[in-house]
Parts: sequence; structure tokens; C-alpha cells
Amino acid sequence: MTAFIIYILKSTLCLSAFYLLYRLLFRGTTHFRFNRRVLLLGLLVCSLLPVVHFTLEEELPVHRSLRMLDEALTKVTLPQTRQAEVGAVVSADVGESTFLYSRFFFFLYVGGCSFVLLLFLAAYIRMWHLIKSASVYRESGVCWIVTDRQVSPFSWGNYIVMNRKDYEAYPLIRLHEQMHVFYGHSWDSLWMQLLQVFHWFNPVVWLWQKELRDLHEYQADHGVISCGIDVKTYQLLLVEKAVGTRLYSMACGFDHCSLKKRITMMMERKTPGWKRLYILIAFPLAAGAVFVFAQPKVDAALQTVVVRQAAMCDSSSLNMSVSAADYAGLAPDAVAFDVYVNQRN
Repeated sequence: MTAFIIYILKSTLCLSAFYLLYRLLFRGTTHFRFNRRVLLLGLLVCSLLPVVHFTLEEELPVHRSLRMLDEALTKVTLPQTRQAEVGAVVSADVGESTFLYSRFFFFLYVGGCSFVLLLFLAAYIRMWHLIKSASVYRESGVCWIVTDRQVSPFSWGNYIVMNRKDYEAYPLIRLHEQMHVFYGHSWDSLWMQLLQVFHWFNPVVWLWQKELRDLHEYQADHGVISCGIDVKTYQLLLVEKAVGTRLYSMACGFDHCSLKKRITMMMERKTPGWKRLYILIAFPLAAGAVFVFAQPKVDAALQTVVVRQAAMCDSSSLNMSVSAADYAGLAPDAVAFDVYVNQRN
């Protein structure tokens, strides 16, 4: 449990740092496909960096805080009997209370993961029931799910769900949803939801989801315009769907904030290609994270100390395997060493 908590904290730190890097350098650029890859690869790298094992010859000040946190969490999460084995001097009441706290936080975390997972599963179940109860049309590898319900157009996998009136009256909306299918945006959302299940408490992960969702809309809009659609005509359609008088128009996801950003990105001048080189800044940041998460070679340092102390004594009188029960049987001139090792050996 302690190792998992440390992993969650380290990955949270990596996700926060990379999110700040993305907002400063890539947000607002028109390299939508490149930015999408940056977000997805960044999520993967930030999830893997905390498990990279790297050791140093000696402990530096930057590693001391993580070591102290590791030892504090280990002390809290161990039960009372185990704390006595590792030499922790705590009272019975303190040991029991810390163990109860650790169990409380463990069940709180698992409960949060289960709650978020159930929310996603419930949404998928509702979507599946809607698909099963609607009309299905197959065209060019896409399954069109046309329903009489007042639903917002959305896509998942090869399925596109639309209201019948929107399907018949707005071909540009159909083209927009086809772009989502063409680019495979639903698989990005699935990977993001999996990360949200385990990082439900981390607000940065939910901000990443919003950035990825906006990026999907920008890329789909760019795909529609690339097909030769007039920009002003498409923008007027977005405004109509956002401020129309019909109830389902207000639920289509084209809210005023995202509408403004989408129209702004359509009018944005193409970003120079050399700005993609900003991604090179991520490499020293990743190396710095590995260095910060590195652990000192405590076992090698301990061996050096023991050998140095043993060299100062008579080797014939040195007994390195004396247990606590054998102290009474030692010769008067014998030398014994008590070697203390931390929990990382």
C-alpha cells in the first residue's frame, strides 16, 4: 500500500508539471494532431516515470524529503505488530490509531475509484440502451444511430448518435461527427477515463480531460473546413446550435465558452512548424524527474562502514553473526557490532 501511495504522489507531481508545460508552450497553437500526441504521450510518460528505478551513490538534499515521506507513510500503514518488529517505539494506542487511519484512507481511495468507475459504466450502459432502441444505418464503415429522442449528437467508436431532425437537416453536423470517428477520438477518451479512475482525487487529471476534449473539437472543426466547407457558414451553424430556441439545441455541447474558443481557433493564423521543437524541453524535465525520484545505494554505503570498522579491530576476535540471545556467551575480549538497516536495506 505504501509503494502505491508513493507512486500516486509521484505521478501526480509529473502530471502537474507536464500540464503546466503544455499550457505554456502548446495551448493555442494550430498543430492539433501534434498537440494531441503530446497530451497522450505525456500521460503515458508521466504514468511510467515513477516506476523507473535509478540509484545514486549517496543521498542528496533533494531526495531527503521523499525519503522522509516514504518512511512516514511506512510507519503509518504498518500494523502495530509489524512496527514493533522494525523497531518503532510507539504506544499501543498510537499504533492502533495510525493503523485505523491507514485503513480509512485506503478504503476512501478505493471507494473513490469504484464510484468514478461506476459513473462511467452507467454512462456506457445508458448509451448502449439508446443504441439498441434507435434506428441503425450503415454507411462508409460508420453506424448511424438515429433516434427520435432529444439528444445531443455524439460519437463513440464507429457509432454516431443523432436526433432524427438533426440528421436530416444538418449535414455539416454529420460531417463533424464523422471527423471524430475518423480521428479515433473515442479511444483517447477511453484512455483518459481509465486514468481518471485511479486519479479521481487529482484536479490536474480532470483539467487534462478538458484540454483533450477541446483539442478533439478543434481537430474535428479543422477536418470539416479542410473538406472545402465555407468557414463563415460553419461558424453560423455553431452559433445557431448554441443560441437556438429549441431545447435540444441548448444541450448539444456548444456552450458559449467553448463556442468562442472554437471560432477563435478557426480564425487563428497557422502556427509555425518550428514551434514543435518546444517538445525538446520535456526531455530534461523527464530526466530531472528520474533524478529526483532516484534512491541512494544505502546497502553499499552500509557495507563500507562495516568493513571500515572491522578493519580497526582484531579479525580473529570479530564475530559478525552474533544474535541477541548469544551475547551472554561471548568471551570477555570479543567484539560485536549492532548493524542497523533501514527498511530499504
